[in-house]
Amino acid sequence: MRIVVVGAGCIGTIIASRLVKAGHEVTVIARGERLANIQAHGLRMQTHGKSRIEYQDVTAYPRLTPDMTADFVIVTVQRHQIDALMPDLIAHPSHNIVFMFNCVTNDEQWRHPLKGRLLWAFPAALGELKNGIVHYSVLPRSLSLLQITTIGGHAKRHASAIKLMKIFNKAKIPSTFHDDMPAWLKTHAALMLPVMAIGSQKLHTQQTLTLSWLEANTVAQAMQECFDLVNAAGSITPLNMKLVSLMPSAIIAFSLMNAFQMHSMQRILARHAGHASDEIQELYLEMKHLAKKQQVEIPSLDTLCADLLLR
Repeated sequence: MRIVVVGAGCIGTIIASRLVKAGHEVTVIARGERLANIQAHGLRMQTHGKSRIEYQDVTAYPRLTPDMTADFVIVTVQRHQIDALMPDLIAHPSHNIVFMFNCVTNDEQWRHPLKGRLLWAFPAALGELKNGIVHYSVLPRSLSLLQITTIGGHAKRHASAIKLMKIFNKAKIPSTFHDDMPAWLKTHAALMLPVMAIGSQKLHTQQTLTLSWLEANTVAQAMQECFDLVNAAGSITPLNMKLVSLMPSAIIAFSLMNAFQMHSMQRILARHAGHASDEIQELYLEMKHLAKKQQVEIPSLDTLCADLLLR
C-alpha cells in the first residue's frame, strides 16, 4: 500500500514507522525543524522503558501535492491546524482521507468538500518527542476495554475503514472498527476535555498535578455535563464509556483523585495537556456550540476552561 502520513508529531511518527516496518510505501509530510530532522536521520523511535532506538528510513516532504499517489492519506495534525490543510486535501486524488484528531462537531464541514472520501480514526498511543526521537507506547489489545485505536466512517465508507483497520492490525497497531465515529469522538471528548482542562490549568499556573476533593468534584461534574450533552445530541458510545457516564459524580471524583496521584498519569498530563492548550480551547468552543444548540448549560466545564480563553 502507498500511504501518506500528514503530520510528523508523536502519533504521525508512530503510525508511519509501524507502517514502514510492515512493508508499506510511506511518505511523511512535515515542516520546519521536524522535516529537516526526518530528512537527515529518518524516523527514530524508542519504546518507553527500553534503551534501543528504532530507525525507519522514510521519504519526507513539506507539503502534500496531488502527484503523491496514495491509497490512504492519514492526517495526524491537531484540530486547529486542519483548516490550513484543507485546500491540499481537497486537491489530492486519494479516495481515502483519514482524520485522526479530537473533534466534537459533526464532520459535514469537511465531508462535503472532500466529496465523501473522509474516514475517521483515533489512536490509542502515547508519545513524547525529545531531540528528534519519539519515546512512545502503543496500547495493546489486552487494554481494549480502556481504549484501542478505533477506525470508522459513514455507511458508504465502512469497507475502506475495515480495510484500514486490517492494515493497522498487521502493522502491530491494535485496532477495531466502529460504525458511528462522530458519536465515538464526542464521547471521547466528553471524558477527556475536563481532565485535559484541569491539567492545562495546573501546568500553566505551575501547580502540582494532584487534585483536591473540590477540584475533583468540579472535573467530575464537568464530565457529567458533557456526557449528558453528548447523550442529548445523539448517543454515548462505546459501552465502557456508557457505563462511566452512569456512575455517580462522587465515584468519578474519587477515581480522579486517585488517578492524579499516580506518577504515570501525571506524566501523561504533562506531555499532552502541557502542549495542547490550542486543542483544548478548540474542543471547549465546540462543546459550547453543541450546548447552545441543545439549549443546556455546562457551568462546571465553563469554570475549568475560563482561563484558556484569556491566554
